[in-house]
Amino acid sequence: MKCYAKDLVVRNADDEVIVSVDELAVDTGGTTSISGPSGSGKTTLLYCLSGLIKPDEGVVNWEEHNVTTMAGNKLNKFRRENIGFIFQSPFLFDELDPLSNVTIHSAFNTNLSKEAVNEKAKELLDLFKVPLKGRKTASVLSGGEKQRLSMARGLVNNPKIILADEPTASLDKKNSKILMDCLLSYHKDYSPTLVVVSHDSSVLSRFTNNLSLNQRREADA
Repeated sequence: MKCYAKDLVVRNADDEVIVSVDELAVDTGGTTSISGPSGSGKTTLLYCLSGLIKPDEGVVNWEEHNVTTMAGNKLNKFRRENIGFIFQSPFLFDELDPLSNVTIHSAFNTNLSKEAVNEKAKELLDLFKVPLKGRKTASVLSGGEKQRLSMARGLVNNPKIILADEPTASLDKKNSKILMDCLLSYHKDYSPTLVVVSHDSSVLSRFTNNLSLNQRREADA
């Protein structure tokens, strides 16, 4: 799904500009990274692209869908059906096993049968190298495995758009590479539109298109 954002401005409670982007375009199935120092507005911009935050000025269009004017059930439906959002920190149910962590929300978010959802979840857990055997609950997974499990859960509904906020921020170099290898392998197979926020040069080097937010602002990104 193609993204086009123009003249985006977000201000904080003191009316200070924390994000200012003239233009951002991502083709259907394309990949783009967003970089910049802490406080430059990277995460805020990603939230604008997802509809989680409304900009004070400008528009964000995913093809004919303007998420800056959507609200309520219409926005929720669009996000549920089209966007897989990967947060910086994994939000997991530690008492559940990896498979249940992936499938738990799908009963409400997809028209697939329970059997189809389980098969898709197992496929993603295999792709993202999360072990099913011998790991009864998510609480015993390593940090890298937890982050990959969180990513698998965000993709179980086959989103057309993936928005990932600093997915490797808490990982060491080895686990960062594993996660990005898995994510880009998924992109190669399914061709969603992919936007990744990162300050990690090893992550950014894997993207040919980059939007750099160089100006540090008062609010944290």
